[in-house]
Amino acid sequence: FGAAFFEYLPEPISLIINGVVDIEPDVTVELLRAKVTEIVLNGILSGPKEVVPLLQVLTVEKNGMINVASTDEDDDDE
Repeated sequence: FGAAFFEYLPEPISLIINGVVDIEPDVTVELLRAKVTEIVLNGILSGPKEVVPLLQVLTVEKNGMINVASTDEDDDDE
């Protein structure tokens, strides 16, 4: 999900994830906090390192993993 997805939400939501979801780098902590009230995770959720702590706090049910997404810079290091 990118910033545009969250910006189009008219009000905060509960995000239920079943599968693999990536939060894109343009999503800020402020935007995520304003638009997501809680997360129910059944799968894998990845996001930029700046938002991962908030993803962890918002996740009220967790059956899976929350990861820091790899970046192009990480790929250059290999």
